Amino acid sequence: MIKYPKACLLLLFALLSCRKPYNPRVITTNSNYLVVEGVINIGDDSTIIKLSRTVLVSSAVIANPELHASVSVVSNVNTAYPLTETGNGYYAAPSLNLVVLNTYSLKIVTSSGKIYQSDFLAVKNSPPIDSVNYIVKPDALQINVNTHDP
Repeated sequence: MIKYPKACLLLLFALLSCRKPYNPRVITTNSNYLVVEGVINIGDDSTIIKLSRTVLVSSAVIANPELHASVSVVSNVNTAYPLTETGNGYYAAPSLNLVVLNTYSLKIVTSSGKIYQSDFLAVKNSPPIDSVNYIVKPDALQINVNTHDP
């Protein structure tokens, strides 16, 4: 009746033998890493940076915002553009109007006094948008914006 009894037996053994949960060390240790999300906009658009801390996967806390930090965009000619804390780990500045010939870095000083600073990078203009489309889902609207940069 059964064409492949060895294969069925092997599959049954594999399904029943994996019972011990795998908990890698990285999940059980909270390293409290700083997470930086955002883009520095050079033109008329706002620059918004979100700061948060990592949490354990098993934790009931899903977000751990970094509050009361000092965040600024710094140029290679020592011009600083401070961002204002807007709440819940967000820091923003309206239209920085950065000089394209300079390079810029993101500098963060946390409330505990720890300093983080990125490398200085050249300004890059975003390419124009090629297309915009959307997908209506039962509980959400997904908007897709496509661009390319050769």
